[in-house]
Amino acid sequence: CILARSIPNIGNWTVFTSVQLEKLQKHKIKKPTPYFSTSTKPNSNWQIPLPNSE
Repeated sequence: CILARSIPNIGNWTVFTSVQLEKLQKHKIKKPTPYFSTSTKPNSNWQIPLPNSE
């Protein structure tokens, strides 16, 4: 079950069961399949100039 409040830290907790959540949803919930790429190593070091302090 899930506990929720209308406003954070104010009021009583509302309990939502899995059956209630299934009735509320309009579409079937799909598990996301994220896309990712492999990391690479830079060819050269980063050189960031420091701002002049006056």
